[in-house]
Amino acid sequence: MHGFLGLLRLSSIKSNLCQFTIPATPFLCFRGSIDKALLAIIAFVLVNNSVFAQVTSTTTGGPWNAPGTWVGVIVPTSTDAVLIDAGATVTVTANASCASLAFTTNKNANSTLTLNSGVTFGVTGSVTIPRANASGPYINTFATGDGILDAGSIDFTNAGTQVRQQLTINNGTVTVTGNITTTSANPSANITFTGTGLLKVAGVLFTAPSNTGGSLTPGSGTVEYNGAAQTIKNFSLYNNLTLSTSGVKTLLVATTSITGNLLLAGTASATGVVGLTIGGSVTLGAGTTFTSGAFTHNVAGDWVNNGGTFTPGAGTVTFNGAGAQAINGTAATQTFNNVIVNKGGATTLSSGGSTTTINAANFTETLGNFTAPTTFAATGTVTLTAGTFTAGTNTSVGGDWTNNGGTFTPGAGTVTFNGAGAQAINGTAATQ
Repeated sequence: MHGFLGLLRLSSIKSNLCQFTIPATPFLCFRGSIDKALLAIIAFVLVNNSVFAQVTSTTTGGPWNAPGTWVGVIVPTSTDAVLIDAGATVTVTANASCASLAFTTNKNANSTLTLNSGVTFGVTGSVTIPRANASGPYINTFATGDGILDAGSIDFTNAGTQVRQQLTINNGTVTVTGNITTTSANPSANITFTGTGLLKVAGVLFTAPSNTGGSLTPGSGTVEYNGAAQTIKNFSLYNNLTLSTSGVKTLLVATTSITGNLLLAGTASATGVVGLTIGGSVTLGAGTTFTSGAFTHNVAGDWVNNGGTFTPGAGTVTFNGAGAQAINGTAATQTFNNVIVNKGGATTLSSGGSTTTINAANFTETLGNFTAPTTFAATGTVTLTAGTFTAGTNTSVGGDWTNNGGTFTPGAGTVTFNGAGAQAINGTAATQ
């Protein structure tokens, strides 16, 4: 209430010449002279105006909870609109909140709001980060660091061709229940990960007015789309990408690389529209669906199916990690279309977890080793070019078996040729 309640001294109102009840506030009834009643009304208006006031930082800034940081020596409350003035550096040192937050526009100065580690900062409405200026090197920055930001929306306004407005995340978490928008097709609006932080967005992420607007520096961070039906912003590169909660997550063709992990959770579903190069693991949670499309997806980590649905279509999954990889999870049976093992050195693709059966249309071992589960079934061809194929108990092949220099280790298992047409055991290997 910013101290205005001190103006109300009801005990000093002693006469009973008149009575006033302020509309919609029956709990405020004043008895006294007209002058004193009017004074009380004025005080009440001041109180209510102060509840919804805009609080502006000084041009130098300071700690959020220090009165001297703010014009009028008033620390913002959860109901205030806050403006970070040009040139200010404001640091949130303890948990705090406000109704909305904005930076000044087109100013020749750097302005920064920083969250200290472990601090939770809430903005019930919008965080507005405009461009600092049109031509100079100045930037408006919301540096969440290792803190936690919960916001209704984030709006990058008045954008331009160079990065002049940014949200940075180190190891903290930013959760946006609405949209993250930009008003331009240019990359001025930027989100940068400097650590392993997490950005969760339930609405739009930079898909309006153009899919080319906004930019991402993924670092080692994770972007999670945790709303219902969402379009995945077509950044060419993500680190970790999580599609969660529910609905169809629409991928766009410009997104071709995920340097970390791809995770589907909740009841989310996604369909490939281009081949993906995934530097980490693919994890399908129970209730999720991933449809490959007729594309080749390169996976350098594990393939983990914990009860999701993988629809392989006419696609290919190539396991090309430099280290050991596994097809595992809680799913007992996992089915692919084409599987290619193209791993560096003598590393191995194996099975694990609850997975005891792997089905494929065609299987090709170009480089690296493969250790099959108890049951391995190829409805088409098996081609061994290099490396070692170590069979499980049951191996079945519906097409040709071609060995062009690989090593087949049958163990005590059985290979069944069960194709409907002619089949051949062939290749460059003289003995099989």
